[in-house]
Amino acid sequence: SHRQPGSSIKPLVVYTPAFEKDYYPGTYVEDEEIENGPKNYDGSYMGEIELREAVQRSLNTIAWQVYEDVTPKYGLSKLKAMHFSMIVDSDNVLATSLGGFTYGVEPVEMAAGYSTLFNDGKYRIPSCVSKIVDYRGNTIYTYEGTSSKVYDMNAAREMVSVLQGVMEEGWGTGRGLRLNNGMPCAGKTGT
Repeated sequence: SHRQPGSSIKPLVVYTPAFEKDYYPGTYVEDEEIENGPKNYDGSYMGEIELREAVQRSLNTIAWQVYEDVTPKYGLSKLKAMHFSMIVDSDNVLATSLGGFTYGVEPVEMAAGYSTLFNDGKYRIPSCVSKIVDYRGNTIYTYEGTSSKVYDMNAAREMVSVLQGVMEEGWGTGRGLRLNNGMPCAGKTGT
């Protein structure tokens, strides 16, 4: 079923598209109150801050401003390229930068979106079947897994690097959730 993704949509529609344009993880942006715009979850503002930290802290005002520059049309085009099924014209608004969609998204669509980031920006239609073998051991179906480019490779890699900080940095919204075995992990929180 479709659900509102909250802040977990930010990397897919705001930040990775921004990294394809004139933004970098080290780009400084101004975290400030926006008239008729969103507030940060705790109601405070940090002033000038690197985009990397803004993502890791999940600052709503930064996502809103960057999305306004990138444009909802461009950000949503990425979701459409990944076959998100319920993206409609009424979603072409800044509120989608914070997960405010008309109908929402499916969990499998979100998983496919994050897989696309990890796969250097290449999208594959999700499948839980890799092959089917008959009773004689003959392969009768093999998932080909053809891919299509959605994000620039460098933008996707930058995003994955930033998302590692969500789990590792002391201020990251996912701090304390990383794997205890030392295996690298990346993620994004969202309601």
